[in-house]
Amino acid sequence: MLRTEPTILDEYVATGIVKLQFWHILDHGNASIQASAAAECAGEQGAFWAMHDTLFENQSRLWGGDQEVLADLAAAIGLDTAAFRQCMQGQNKQQWVQDVDREVKARGVRRRPTFDIFVQGERVQRLEGSPAIAAWRELLNGLVP
Repeated sequence: MLRTEPTILDEYVATGIVKLQFWHILDHGNASIQASAAAECAGEQGAFWAMHDTLFENQSRLWGGDQEVLADLAAAIGLDTAAFRQCMQGQNKQQWVQDVDREVKARGVRRRPTFDIFVQGERVQRLEGSPAIAAWRELLNGLVP
């Protein structure tokens, strides 16, 4: 998905054709909770997607859910690390991502990535996995007038 995501964001989301909503899935215990909370804390500084990409690029460093590793990644993308650490020390983000995970699983999402495609508020298709950009274009161009 990291290869196709920038194109989807540029061609469809940035132009207002598509709205993207990201849902965390916690499938690796505490490490998933901490990484998801880190993305949300980065989002408070306008850097959700930068942290999202950094987390995926550094997955091998995340298994322990180490706060120092997450703070280092936050610094690497230029975040205010004091504000980031304060956000991570509170339990609000961790609880929120766990609540989101329960909601996502209640909707039947079991695999990453999963994409629910809605038209006028109604789900018309669910995609699982990482389709190539050509498949995305065919699908989205077929749904959008």
